[in-house]
Amino acid sequence: MILILPYIVLIVTVILSLFIVYKSYISKKKAGDILFKGNAKFKKGLVWTTTGLCLVYFFLEVGWFRYVILLFIALLPVLTDKFYVGKHGIKIGLIFIPKEDVSHYSQVEDSNEIHMYVKGIDDKLVLSPELGYRSKRLKEIMDTYLES
Repeated sequence: MILILPYIVLIVTVILSLFIVYKSYISKKKAGDILFKGNAKFKKGLVWTTTGLCLVYFFLEVGWFRYVILLFIALLPVLTDKFYVGKHGIKIGLIFIPKEDVSHYSQVEDSNEIHMYVKGIDDKLVLSPELGYRSKRLKEIMDTYLES
C-alpha cells in the first residue's frame, strides 16, 4: 500500500492541476478583450491544496522526477495569480467576476495598485497592474470601464 501512495497522490495532483489550469483559462476567455493585466493578491484554497499535494509527492518520490515536481510547485501559483480586466469582466485567480458586479474602485496614490470592490465579496480585491501601465492611464481606463 505504501508503494502505491505516491502514485495516488500524483494522479490526484495532476487532475487538480488540470482543473485549475482549465478554470483559469475559461475565466480569462469570459473576461473578453483585455484592457489591462497584472498580478493579483488573491489566492484560492484549491491552488494551495494542489501545491501541498505536490509537496507530499515531492517528499515521497525519489530520483530526478522530484525536481520536475518542485518546478511545478513553484509555477502553479505564479500561473494562476494573474488578473485580467476585460470588456466583459475580471478574471482574478480562478474566478470570473462580471463587469456588473464591480461596484467601485480606488487607486492607491502615487502607485499603480488598484483596490476593486465587488458585490458579494466583503474584502477588496488588490490588483497590481504591470509597470507598463501608468497611474493616470489606469484611472482613465477604470473610469471608462465602470461608466460603460
